Amino acid sequence: MNFCVITFFIGYEAVPIGFAAVSELQESCFLLLAAFCQSCVFNDALLADTLANFRRTYSNGPVFRLPRRKTKDELGSLASHIQQQSPIKTMSAMDTQMKATWRKMVGTACSVALSAVALAQEAAPLPPQTVAEPKPQPPATPQCEADLRLTGTLKDVISNVLLRAELKPQSEVQAFLDDAFKRYATGDDLLKAAAEHFKIDQKRLAALVEHWRHINCRHAAIPGYAVPAAAPDAGREATTGETLAPRCKGDLRDAGGMKDKISNVLLRAEHKPASEVAAFLKDAETRYATGDDLLKVAAEHFKIDQKRLAALVDHWRHINCRHEAIPGYAVSDREPLLDPVPFSVFAADVTLHVVLHELGHAVMREFDLMVLGNEETMADAFATHLLTEHFPEHAVSAISARVKSLMIEANEVPRDKWTVRGEHDNDARRAYQIAALAIAADKEKYAGVAEIVGMSKRNIDKACDYGAEIHQAWRRTLSPLMMPAGKVSKLALLRADQSTRAFADAGKPSLASTIESAFQRFDWPSQVTVDFVWGEGAAGWSREKRTVTVNSEYLQRFVAQGVKAEAPAAPRDLDRR
Repeated sequence: MNFCVITFFIGYEAVPIGFAAVSELQESCFLLLAAFCQSCVFNDALLADTLANFRRTYSNGPVFRLPRRKTKDELGSLASHIQQQSPIKTMSAMDTQMKATWRKMVGTACSVALSAVALAQEAAPLPPQTVAEPKPQPPATPQCEADLRLTGTLKDVISNVLLRAELKPQSEVQAFLDDAFKRYATGDDLLKAAAEHFKIDQKRLAALVEHWRHINCRHAAIPGYAVPAAAPDAGREATTGETLAPRCKGDLRDAGGMKDKISNVLLRAEHKPASEVAAFLKDAETRYATGDDLLKVAAEHFKIDQKRLAALVDHWRHINCRHEAIPGYAVSDREPLLDPVPFSVFAADVTLHVVLHELGHAVMREFDLMVLGNEETMADAFATHLLTEHFPEHAVSAISARVKSLMIEANEVPRDKWTVRGEHDNDARRAYQIAALAIAADKEKYAGVAEIVGMSKRNIDKACDYGAEIHQAWRRTLSPLMMPAGKVSKLALLRADQSTRAFADAGKPSLASTIESAFQRFDWPSQVTVDFVWGEGAAGWSREKRTVTVNSEYLQRFVAQGVKAEAPAAPRDLDRR
């Protein structure tokens, strides 16, 4: 390589100009031109630094590339072109004579360098071109569609950061994030407001959010980020071969959850007096903001090394759980899991309408729909509309079963005791409204549903009139919220534990697959989950967790109702007019 450096002084400027000519004994010829200005003093040290910067700047490729041999005339023309394009216009302090001198020196330098290139071309032929072997590529990281620029997505991530990394009180976090997608236009706005509200350095909070950004994702874990908590267990078992421990909802960050574990540790492992333990733990869930606060104070009060107490609490953390035993932890002494929920077609049909009802709540909340009436009535209408419009193959059986289920529950209470209070209408009224909306969709197809609630011809005609407008309103409302045709949302997740898995997976198509299909039709701003779990209670949508939870006790109730539904019952005329 030939390297020519010309240095000169003009006014207040010291301008070193370097040219590099690379012989075409290599793959091709290059001309590297670097012009460095704006220096008041020039010396050997500055020259060395200039040349080092020059080499770093152009180490990845040349400024000018000569793809083929150039004649001396062509090289001369190129030198003239460089001379005309030189940054002389930046030297505002030069007079006309100085500019002419500068151009002449640049032209001379270009001619010298390019002549060296021409001589190198004549001295040796071009070597054969070689193709470099492709470098091995690292395994591709999973693609992720989480966009932290969106307020809804950042809201989910920042909730995890504040609760699980910063250990902020759940009530304060929930109050701050409630309706955040309405109050903040972008994720950055929400991040800035959260940093100010919770007194956290904004850069630190941004770094934590970046670390936790995949916590609600369903793809495989990405090194350097928090492991996604929502990765499907079945998928992980299939791809990794590992046997996963039972999912546990025990949360030691919560003072109430920590209280139960510490009580067992102090009484059964440390053998502390029951009266002292009871007095210490009384109202602990209200006196301590987090589980860590309670753990620290307990260690001080009972004179136990804090690390040792923390290890004991972790060993005993599942003592009150009802899932199967996990190796390495104290075995739960509570009653074991109930037998799996038995499958019945009737129960599955009722459950489908129930879960779509909860889906209605999710859609209204997540997409900020206006609630201009009773939300429970709207959710029933949503479920019925979705079945008749998008799942016609399931609609008759699901709507019929739900109406029968509600009528069974209504008949368990004397008619004069049917409630008019509370957010829910009484069961008979709900059954009638669902039947009326089904009739409005197709009075021939759903005639059997009308018979269950004893609708007269007059009732049917009225239902067709006002029900058609309700269906039209839902169509117009939901259309912009749906995924494009042929696509499904990747932000919908369904899970079932050991007691409910067989129930959810039974049938062709299975209840689980139908519910997943319903949830995947909506273009969710953040992940939503359906959880079939062992436990007491019914079904409900959690706005905070973005989860529909269906408890096994509720499924058992529908199974029992299916037995009653098989017995023929006389139709009831609810209208009596």
